[in-house]
Amino acid sequence: MGVQCIDKIFLNGLTCKLDLVEKFKSHKIGNCKFSTILNTTCSELLNSASTVSESHEHGDGNKQIGLNSPSDLTPGVYEGGFKVWECSRDMIEFIENELKLTGPVDCLDLGCGSGIVGIYLLKLTGSNVDFQDFNHNVLKYYTLPNILINLKENNESFNEIWNKAHGRIKLISGDWSNFPNDKKYDHIFSCETIYNTDNYSKLTDILLNCLSPNGAAYFAAKSYYFGVGGGTQEFQDFIKDLPSRPLICEQIKVIEDCVERNIIKITHNSS
Repeated sequence: MGVQCIDKIFLNGLTCKLDLVEKFKSHKIGNCKFSTILNTTCSELLNSASTVSESHEHGDGNKQIGLNSPSDLTPGVYEGGFKVWECSRDMIEFIENELKLTGPVDCLDLGCGSGIVGIYLLKLTGSNVDFQDFNHNVLKYYTLPNILINLKENNESFNEIWNKAHGRIKLISGDWSNFPNDKKYDHIFSCETIYNTDNYSKLTDILLNCLSPNGAAYFAAKSYYFGVGGGTQEFQDFIKDLPSRPLICEQIKVIEDCVERNIIKITHNSS
């Protein structure tokens, strides 16, 4: 686990390549529009990385893992970061229409992947956002480009965008068991991250250590993940069974579909 520092050489190389990109994938979510880079663009960025050793240092020995795989998940190796997941859309609509969050506050986009939830928070609430993903390469070659292209206005250069915004952004990679606990967040947002019951204790440790006393965490997920075993009910039961019940968990939204999707809210138990 580590904070990913964006040095000038890396940034200049990335922004030069982004200046040449002509096609993006467009997303309309609620009243918001987002753009994400195509997988082909992401693959080109990865291939142009300065050194292969950079990937090995951060546990991404195969730089293309996840992009050229038939599976969305390879547990402990790739956790689905190169994709815009369905529940990210649910979370953005919830923030926009029901939470009506106003900033600036300190937020964590936990298991961010594409980063669109955190990007919404940056653009429309003025919040400070830490973006966390399991894979180092997801953050630097997918999340970060998406942040830059969505913050771009008029004729600003990508370097100008980064110079204005980088003080409000942190990129954190690695396993949740090593998540830094030196910061408290007003809000934690996490989408499609509770499919694996083996990770529930890691997630609750992050909530206990990093959620501010009066803060709230929101998880958007499917009620059940077939073939994996986790889901919103299992996660809620896990939290309710914690010794001394340090957290309060409630389901606050249901999205009816072929597989039901939910948003659950978690806060500290102050009683």
